[in-house]
Amino acid sequence: MGISISENENGTLYARYMEGKDKDGRPMLLKLNTYEGLNTNRVYHYDTMRYSEEKRSSGTYVYIEMETHLEGEEDKIVTVRISLSLVNGTWLLDSPTY
Repeated sequence: MGISISENENGTLYARYMEGKDKDGRPMLLKLNTYEGLNTNRVYHYDTMRYSEEKRSSGTYVYIEMETHLEGEEDKIVTVRISLSLVNGTWLLDSPTY
């Protein structure tokens, strides 16, 4: 996937390894220098946030759903599910947000 820390040409670090198989079918890591990263610049619509009706939350684990779109793609709104976990009195994100 990679990461992006700025819009500059050298501000993106693309993923360098991916899972693959050798000629005998054994698992191995493949080095990849040209893989483009995913666009992770999401805009979240916090006014649509709600508890998930599909996943059951508890006192220490909560599933939240909300609408979101990628920057520049305002017409492609999707609903995402985000998980939060209560750890030592602090709610922590427990799912990817891309």
